[in-house]
Amino acid sequence: MNQTDRATLARYVTNIDGDVFALKNLPEEVAAVLFAYYSRSTGGLRDNLLKLISGGELDIEANPAAEAQGDGALLEDAKAKAKAFHEKWVVGYGHSSVAEHAVIKLALENVSILASKLIEDSRLASYTEKSTRYVAFDPTKAHYPRNVMESPVAGAYREGIERLMGAYERLMPVVLEKVKQRTPIGEKQTPRAYEAACRSTACDTLRYLLPTASHTNIGITANARTLENMISKLLSSPLDEARDLGEAVKIEAQKLAPSLLKYAERSEYRAESFENLSRLSSSPIVASLGRNSAKLVAPYLSEDDALQLIALRAETGRDEADFIDNLLKNRGAHDAVPRDFERVFVTFEIVMDYGAFRDIQRHRLATLTTDRLTPDLGWESPRDLDDFGLRVSYEHLMEQSIKTYEKIAQAGFEDEAAYALPLAFRVRTLLTANLREMFHLIELRSSRQGHPSYRKIAQELWAELNSVYPAIAKHIRVNLRDYALTRPV
Repeated sequence: MNQTDRATLARYVTNIDGDVFALKNLPEEVAAVLFAYYSRSTGGLRDNLLKLISGGELDIEANPAAEAQGDGALLEDAKAKAKAFHEKWVVGYGHSSVAEHAVIKLALENVSILASKLIEDSRLASYTEKSTRYVAFDPTKAHYPRNVMESPVAGAYREGIERLMGAYERLMPVVLEKVKQRTPIGEKQTPRAYEAACRSTACDTLRYLLPTASHTNIGITANARTLENMISKLLSSPLDEARDLGEAVKIEAQKLAPSLLKYAERSEYRAESFENLSRLSSSPIVASLGRNSAKLVAPYLSEDDALQLIALRAETGRDEADFIDNLLKNRGAHDAVPRDFERVFVTFEIVMDYGAFRDIQRHRLATLTTDRLTPDLGWESPRDLDDFGLRVSYEHLMEQSIKTYEKIAQAGFEDEAAYALPLAFRVRTLLTANLREMFHLIELRSSRQGHPSYRKIAQELWAELNSVYPAIAKHIRVNLRDYALTRPV
């Protein structure tokens, strides 16, 4: 390889000679093209990149304007040829996996919590969302759906949102002071850490009041194939906000990978599914308990069968429980259990407040099928209501929220009515996961720093597993303790 080629490659790869290198300064579509060549070419990626450049398909060097722009500048005709490649291989031959090599980062701001759950239902992506624990939400920022605000119930909707957000803002300093009175600063605590822990506890208490219309911010990293699926789901939603988000995501992501997302459209089948699958069949298992709870409804295997399935790699004749004990005894604090545990699946019915659902849904290796949010299952109350003297005012806010919901739903806006319900209201879901994911979910969500609401769910999940698979559940590092402050200091 001559020095000119080496200098050219240095712009686009992190090293010239090694077998492991990263790409840089290339549009996502071009990177996807280069990876796609692996399945059609005997040459390496750097060889194919040079061929594209020397053949004029990526004519960077010959164009002074592109040269002046510095590393990563590409001609429009090069992008057009990359699009043509994708039209041939992605569309013509069905190689949609090629689109997975185009990775796009998106920032979505001022999105309702309700819509954020639709977005995060696309499991093959990475999300970072505004925390209800570490950030006090702005009481002036909430979603006001166009169709509702153009209707006779606009005033009722606005009043309901402002009532909840106003109470959230008004009670924050009150609850913060009560938390401090109940839990004085310790000898080894710094004032800054103590203040942060108390504020987090106040935020955890008052997040129950936030309506699902509250604005949140989301950072998304996803490949183009996942984004195409996400966009289609959003465009097929009954919510105007979701459809608007689908259009906006498509427009912005197409600026980076236009040919990969051009076929992301509304699906009539998906739209019908939103309606047909909006309710789970009735079940008395936990929905009638009137509290956050979880129940194992489908242990597909007996414990003996589960142990045998997990221990398929054990020596012949070895006791399976003993094999699993030895397999897990040296597991480190951050080690996942082996993939052998993925062979056993369980299904739980869970009733939890929407705030807890907001966190549990993030376990994307689990399959969650969830009811539409309504007031039917009642609300959950923060544990400190009575100690803080807030029971009466809190319950009044919940009752008023139900009235607001009913006014909006009766006016023909059943989907939009959910915006007016605070995170305290319960939703029912079926969660199916393998045991490996259950280790992760229970250990993470029962941990010291977890919110009390989903810590309770994680603890119940463990208790249910322990009732049928004690030889396995004993290895799950569940935290069953309770704490005055919801954030460690």
